[in-house]
Amino acid sequence: MIDYILHLDDKLGHLVAHYGHLSYCIIFLVVFAEIGIIFMPFLPGDSLLFAAGMIASHGDLSIGLLTVSLIIAAVLGGMLSYWTGNFIGHLLFKDDDAVFFKKRYLNKTHNFFAKYGGKTLVIGFFMPFVRTYAPFVAGASQMRFWQFLSYIILGAFGWVMLVLYISFFFGNVKWVAANFSIVIILIIIASVSLPTVHWLRHRHKVKKQQLK
Repeated sequence: MIDYILHLDDKLGHLVAHYGHLSYCIIFLVVFAEIGIIFMPFLPGDSLLFAAGMIASHGDLSIGLLTVSLIIAAVLGGMLSYWTGNFIGHLLFKDDDAVFFKKRYLNKTHNFFAKYGGKTLVIGFFMPFVRTYAPFVAGASQMRFWQFLSYIILGAFGWVMLVLYISFFFGNVKWVAANFSIVIILIIIASVSLPTVHWLRHRHKVKKQQLK
């Protein structure tokens, strides 16, 4: 899987050459499944978008069609994850005697989303695994759907536009094309480290306020 992700530009290029316009459907389904199906967060979201943008820069895919279809895929995936959490969350978080899914955890999560939910959903799109589970937790904690939908659209739009168009505009740079694996590793590191730094700064700020 790791080797596949680090060489996804070659894999996707062969797929586009073989399947043509059907490739849009395949890319759509992968993005939808990564975000919408809670046991598939390992699917290559960031690397797939980056590889698709590079191929579009060579004229083999339409950047406009990719943009629209992948934003829709991300939003629909987020909605599926939300409704999954909404329907089965109460089955997982039954009581406080459970080992992992304690009811009080859900109550705390509900309060957290009431205060920071929008920011979590938007930033979560830029973090592997988080973009899968954040909508699920939002549904399980009974976050209002229309509020959730507005944030998920914003997050999906920002994520797709940023990753897709960075790769589209830099896809023809020789170094980027020749070092796809390094670029993907840097994207993964950035997607994890930047939100983590933001969270640590916020936590430090809260602790300072508590000490006053």
